[in-house]
Amino acid sequence: MPEKTIQLLNKINEKLGRFFDRAELRSKTTLFFLFLIALAVRLISTNFASLLQKDAFVYLLQALDMVHGNFLPSASQSVGLSLFSAPFFLLFGSASIFHNMVVARVVSCLFGAAVIFPLYLLAKELGGKRMRLLAPLIFIFSSALVTGATSFLTEPLFTFFFLFALYFSVRYIKNAGNKFIYLSFFFAGLAYYVRPNGILVLAALAVIYLAAGWKNLRKLAVPLLIGFMIFWATAAPFLIQRYEAFGSPFTYGENDKFWVDNYAQVWSSNLKAPTAMDYFRSHSPKEIFDRYIVYGAGRLAYDLFRPKDLPFLLFFILIGAGLNVFKKEYWPLYLSLLVFGGGLTLVYYIFYAARYVWPLFPIIIIFMAAGVYEIIKDHRYKEILLAVFLVCYILLSAIAIDKAMEPTLTMPDWAVWAAENLKGKISVMEGGDLIIMNLPDATTAGVGQKDLYAPQSGLAVFKPGYFIDLPQAMAYFKTTGVTHILYDGQHLSMHWYLRELPDHQSWFKEIYSNASSSDPWKVEIYQIEWDKYNKSVK
Repeated sequence: MPEKTIQLLNKINEKLGRFFDRAELRSKTTLFFLFLIALAVRLISTNFASLLQKDAFVYLLQALDMVHGNFLPSASQSVGLSLFSAPFFLLFGSASIFHNMVVARVVSCLFGAAVIFPLYLLAKELGGKRMRLLAPLIFIFSSALVTGATSFLTEPLFTFFFLFALYFSVRYIKNAGNKFIYLSFFFAGLAYYVRPNGILVLAALAVIYLAAGWKNLRKLAVPLLIGFMIFWATAAPFLIQRYEAFGSPFTYGENDKFWVDNYAQVWSSNLKAPTAMDYFRSHSPKEIFDRYIVYGAGRLAYDLFRPKDLPFLLFFILIGAGLNVFKKEYWPLYLSLLVFGGGLTLVYYIFYAARYVWPLFPIIIIFMAAGVYEIIKDHRYKEILLAVFLVCYILLSAIAIDKAMEPTLTMPDWAVWAAENLKGKISVMEGGDLIIMNLPDATTAGVGQKDLYAPQSGLAVFKPGYFIDLPQAMAYFKTTGVTHILYDGQHLSMHWYLRELPDHQSWFKEIYSNASSSDPWKVEIYQIEWDKYNKSVK
């Protein structure tokens, strides 16, 4: 290599080294600056023009209920995200639900960017000289963590608490101070506020501390017992609230249906939740294997490496994970992956979505950063290699983020018409939330996330159940007070019995159809003629 080229490389490497050294020396300023970059990346990647729908919209309704003094929880969702977000809506919200959707997305981006703080602390405790910079920089542009923060969902806030719990467990292993045990269980309790699978964080901490202190369990017994008490004391207000509202602190309505055979049955209120014994009695060993290994663990592993920027970096992840496996301070990461991931596997066949593995991505990022650091740390031009890696990673992530950005969902005309013209209870396969969000008194308090209602406006939406045929569905609709049915050919899914509507035309009166419009989402709305139905079934 020519001497001038070597001199130039040495000069660039030296300047980069000084720059990185100054950034690490001024860690607080650097971390705050990186947080602002992370927030900016997430805000830029957010589609503010798209409506919040499904879970995100329900969390928003809960937060607005709290602002107005109604703390009655939703039957099928945790209260944590709405509770910690409510102050933002108190300060910046308005009477417009669509304005509040914008606020919700900003708050979600804020929570998502804030994950950088516990991630930085973890990297600082676990890594070498450049790890504390490398891990946050990877985090900033991680496509999964960017796009996962642009809607109003629980994962960013849950991950924030989860990582703090892991951080304090690492501090305990390195310093053996009991106060770190107590702090980790406190943050695990906060994670439980946000998502029910916070119970897996509790389980992970128990395994971490037992593994770390197995040689002297007697000494660990009392601090561990106090830690468990702190967890349940932290969660107690939330649990008491659910007990008073629903008769059990641990029930989550339709989300309790772990043992059904498909996702459509989860949101079928006419079906009772089967027990584990019911499931194992009625299924073969092959079906059980497929459920937990092929579709449970298999789907989870697929979703964990689905982001388009991760497969290309698998080499660094494996290096980082492999070289640190015998370091005791890294045990919390391995054990939390094992316990949290294993716990998700048990329910992933039914409740599977890529966002559920979101809390595990920061752990993968730490392994990735450790792998990169191990490869370059002894190289002559390690600072240049670090900069080149970051540039390539940012470009790769930018492509992945662009492809994963949320498509725009606008308000369909049929939803506005239904909100303005209907009273009663309408059975809707998809889009019930689009109807309800047009009403000023929309709420989900005391009911499941698919059963929204507007009490003053006199309208409620109802997710149709799992029935053999339309007559069976009609009998159930009668007991639940359904007055209208929205027929949506695009989302029949498991509700095939609704195809029988033309065979029983005397029971229904068509009051809306957009078949002749240019709207690609075609629907028909029928009013149930209960008098005619009652006469026909006598």
